[in-house]
This record gives sequence, C-alpha cells and structure tokens, in this order.
Amino acid sequence: MVAATTAQAAIITVDDDLSDLPSADHQSIQAAIDAADSGDEIVVYPGTYTSDNHYVIAPDGNATIIRAFGNPEETILDGENDRLVVRAEAMQNAVSLEGFTLTGGNDNYYSGGTLSALWCQESTLSMIDCIVEGNQSVNGTGALYMTDGTLTLANTSILDNQSSGVYALRSDVNATNCTFSGNAGRGLFCDHSSAELTLCNFTRNTWSTGGGLFLENCNATVISCNITNNNASSGGGAWVTES
Repeated sequence: MVAATTAQAAIITVDDDLSDLPSADHQSIQAAIDAADSGDEIVVYPGTYTSDNHYVIAPDGNATIIRAFGNPEETILDGENDRLVVRAEAMQNAVSLEGFTLTGGNDNYYSGGTLSALWCQESTLSMIDCIVEGNQSVNGTGALYMTDGTLTLANTSILDNQSSGVYALRSDVNATNCTFSGNAGRGLFCDHSSAELTLCNFTRNTWSTGGGLFLENCNATVISCNITNNNASSGGGAWVTES
C-alpha cells in the first residue's frame, strides 16, 4: 500500500521593492495570490502596493490569510483614485486581511463609482488591525461594500471616506473594537442584513438620514458602543426602521 500524503500549507512572501526581504517570493500581492494553493498564507512586507488592473488585489480563497509583516501605516493597498482596492467575489474559502491600509479606492470599471475600497460579494472576509481611509464612492455607498456575504471587522478604523463606512445588503456584519469616523456618509448602512457591533465608536459621520447607523430590516445587536457627534437631517445618531 502507498500512504496518501497531504501537502503542507506554505508561507508565501511579498516585498514590492525587495528592500526589506531580498529573497521574497514575489513583488506583487496578486502574483502571490495567483500562485497560492489552498490553505497557504501570504506575508506582505512594508510598501505601497497598487496595480495596473481594475483592482489592487482579488483574493480567491486559496490563501486564507493575507497579512502585513509591519503595521498598516507602512503596508498600504492604494487604488490611486483610479480602481477598486480589494475585490472579493465568490471566494471558495474565508479570507482574513490583517494589518493593511486600504486607500485611494475609486472604481469606475465595475460599478460606475459605487465601489471603492472593498467589494465583497457571496464571500466571507475578515479584516483585522486595518485602516480604511481616503476612499471615494458615489451616492453614499460604502467604502466597504457587502452583498450576500459575511464581513468580520476587528480593531479596524474606517475614517474620512467620501462614502459610508460599511454598506451591507443581505449580509452579516460583525464588528468589535472598531472606529467609524469622519465619513461623508453613514458609519454603517445595514439593509436586509444582520449586524453585531461591540465596543465600536461612531463619530462625525454625515448623511441625510442616520449619520451614525442606518438600520432597515436589519437584525442588529449593539453592545457598549459610542454613537456621538454624527450629523443628519433625521436620526443623526441612528435611523432604525423595521429592525
């Protein structure tokens, strides 16, 4: 008999200019994603990463962890105000993004400007220790845009976007110890979705209704959150209907 063997998950390294890790496997995060097998982990060294595609990265679920070696201030995914930052569509496995800044998202290819930092559709994604700032979308839709998926946020700041912070449609959102602040839109928009928010701060977000939170047909649990100094014509802190 020949015993079956199982391939061990690999760690794939990325360094944009090979200055921090000259022996890195790739200089592009997307190249590492494309090379990954199921269960691999991608470790990204400090730098500013962009692309010539319509997105900066598009995880497919093979690499289940994509994490920065440094901190989010020095490991940046930049859409250059010309593309979507992260596209996560029908991923085969859950993926965790850890320790990145997502900025400069402004998509005109997929959505005519509706998308910016993240498009997550029919997928499960976690963002841990991330910063989402300086992204732009039309009509107040979200820097993080969810449809028919699951988004888990932990220790993540969503700041100063020209859009809502999170837009969730038919999705599940779980956020712990996160900050939604200074967005030109709602902190969180939740429609026909569920949301569990714990120890989060919603401040200085501005929209016509529900500056901090907009919950419509949403099963929401809000625990020990600070919702202050948001601006709206109606429901500055929160707008809740059929929830």
